[in-house]
Amino acid sequence: MLSTDSQLRRCCKPALRETRVKLTFPLCLRASWASGLRALDSRLAFQHITHKVQQKDMSGVERTRHAATATYCTVLDQNGDCVFGVGDMAIHKEIDVKQIQRNERHILSAPMVILDGNLSVDTISYTLGMCHDRKIPVWYETTDIRKAVKPFLSDSWQGLAGISPNLAELRAICQVVAPSPDAESFLTSRAKEDPIQESIRLAMALVPHIRVILVTLGPLGALLMEHSPSHQSTSQVNIVHYPARKHASVTSVSGAGDCLTGAMLCGMLRGLSWDHCLAAGLEAAQLSLASSDTVPATLGPDCFSARIPMRPRRVSLP
Repeated sequence: MLSTDSQLRRCCKPALRETRVKLTFPLCLRASWASGLRALDSRLAFQHITHKVQQKDMSGVERTRHAATATYCTVLDQNGDCVFGVGDMAIHKEIDVKQIQRNERHILSAPMVILDGNLSVDTISYTLGMCHDRKIPVWYETTDIRKAVKPFLSDSWQGLAGISPNLAELRAICQVVAPSPDAESFLTSRAKEDPIQESIRLAMALVPHIRVILVTLGPLGALLMEHSPSHQSTSQVNIVHYPARKHASVTSVSGAGDCLTGAMLCGMLRGLSWDHCLAAGLEAAQLSLASSDTVPATLGPDCFSARIPMRPRRVSLP
């Protein structure tokens, strides 16, 4: 999996408070072969990104003169939390079903395919069907609340092997899969009481079909739910809470969830245990929190030497 992120930090002081701005060049479709698949324009951003990924296989890169490389600007408050973001994502339309078909040989040779919510519903659905036919696991990175639901707008979501939403994204997904008229107010109050138990309750609607659900919980760490496909009983769901270690200061929360998921998936592809995968993921998230870059330069193989988080806690079904 390859991330090609770059950030631009600016400072201003409205009402005597610092606001940080990040400009991110995201990867449109992440796959486990070296280059991935993405669309770039022909201008400065292409040169910038290709310089960042020298000596990497760029055969999956498609250049176009019809749109600009995707950019996303996040405004952060003095605590490093996201206030709002603006972006130009039109180029993601270039990654359509035809481009997937042109790269089918590469995709079907991957041990795992990783999609994110920037792709269209049609592209996601087609890719899920193609991979399901060849028994290739697909992981979906939910991206944001609006985009998290894309695979769930058709039955293709039942072909997902894993997803990595935060709690808000998980709520949105469950409102599509199992809508409840009173869910919004009920779930909001539940989150204030116990976000871990709420995550479990919500994810149970997905567990029969999605083998692994990783819910990122910010300062609370992450919740992993794994359901063995050989068991239909919900009693066979393995639920573990991995607490995050306290961080002295947070520069930016932007990118921490992606770093957690990316490092964890890298560990999966290495055949590591869940404990070691999550230890690497949480360490990667800590490095991102301490950096103004979404994917910091300090992120690397050292994450896999991180000690297992203190007291991973096995959780019972509510």
